[in-house]
Amino acid sequence: MGLARARRFPWREVPAYAAAQLAAASGAGALLTAVPVVIVLGTTDRHAPVGFAPLAIGLSLTTST
Repeated sequence: MGLARARRFPWREVPAYAAAQLAAASGAGALLTAVPVVIVLGTTDRHAPVGFAPLAIGLSLTTST
């Protein structure tokens, strides 16, 4: 809205731009939440190799920041 107020972005495009930003943020937030959950569930499953859960969870948290 600041760009539109400064007349560097057309006001008629502001609603579509805001909707696109909200949709992208919502999608990214769900994806960035789902990946660690899948990793935790997968590494703590009874069929997973024993002892690797802390390493996998720690590495996933390290790479997601």
